[in-house]
Amino acid sequence: MPNTFQQQLAERVGQLARFQAALEANRDCPPSTWVGASDFPYLAAFDRDGVEEFARELAAYVFDAEQHGTVENLEGNLRAWRSTASILTSEPEVLAAMTADIDPAQIVEVFPPSEAEVRAAEAEA
Repeated sequence: MPNTFQQQLAERVGQLARFQAALEANRDCPPSTWVGASDFPYLAAFDRDGVEEFARELAAYVFDAEQHGTVENLEGNLRAWRSTASILTSEPEVLAAMTADIDPAQIVEVFPPSEAEVRAAEAEA
């Protein structure tokens, strides 16, 4: 039987409360030493500022879910944090590309192909 909105929200409120308590109890510890025991172990990829930002966003999205009667945005936010953590921990080349300095001289403007170019490419295929 699928969870009702109220059950889903209650579960996330519980996670928020547990996480806020753990964050406060571990204020002087690096997140990597304690988040593994939380509902959000992937936060080990972030520094203290990142974990605090997550906590603020989690609270805001929980309140938003209650106001709008859906956990869709909250769940999307949690997926985004998990994806970012995955990039930070398992795809260093993607992270390096995302954070590399950009040389404006190397920026090239790209235009979509013209109809004639599309037809010519289709004819070659």
